[in-house]
Amino acid sequence: PANKKAAAESDVATRLIGKLTPAQRACIAQAAKRLPASLVRAGEEWRVNVAEISLETVVGGGSSGDVHSGEYRGMRVAVKTPRPNMYELETLQAFANEVHLMSRLRHPNVIRFIGYAWAPPLMITEMCALGTLQDLLRRRGSEFHWTRGAACKKLDWAIGIARGMSYLHGLSPQVLHRDLKCANIFLTASGVVKVGDFGIAKVLDHTTDLAKTQIGTPYYTSPEIFKNQPYGYASDMWSLGCVLYELVA
Repeated sequence: PANKKAAAESDVATRLIGKLTPAQRACIAQAAKRLPASLVRAGEEWRVNVAEISLETVVGGGSSGDVHSGEYRGMRVAVKTPRPNMYELETLQAFANEVHLMSRLRHPNVIRFIGYAWAPPLMITEMCALGTLQDLLRRRGSEFHWTRGAACKKLDWAIGIARGMSYLHGLSPQVLHRDLKCANIFLTASGVVKVGDFGIAKVLDHTTDLAKTQIGTPYYTSPEIFKNQPYGYASDMWSLGCVLYELVA
């Protein structure tokens, strides 16, 4: 059994990260030492056994890594991991911060965090079978309406996204998403919207704090970020307005 477990873990690790160089392995070890203390304390609760993960195909990805479909303990899940060429200390630290943040979030309109591993680095979340709102609008946008009959989905989506963002902004400390867009909004098989992808989210220590880093997707970026000015939750609201405009269009 021990050999079978080791083989399963090796298979997942190989599919996710391939053959790592000594420098990459050292980077993972160094980043592990910098994991947030609260995540380390909650490690037993959230850490998963990679041998229990069954990986399938790559279903998405972005600047922070790839997302695979798969199964974990009988559940359909999404598995996110940095690409091997992204194994640098800064990237892995950002990945750890995303895991740490998501482990604290619980809301019907926010992607549900299930667990994480560190060898290889991966994060498991619920699977949203309908994919992103961006893809759905491109494929089937004409099928959905604001007010007409069973296809009246857009209002539900708008309310769900707003509720998810209200939850993030109402937390203490407050969370700024900083990259809200249709590509980072997901839909479950039943059509429930979920705000996801917290790779560049920012946690503010105080409600009066402002962020300063120029970051996000240009088409959804608020004027204050373009002007290199400090910004707060209102910047997320600008991005939400852009999302609503896409729903109307």
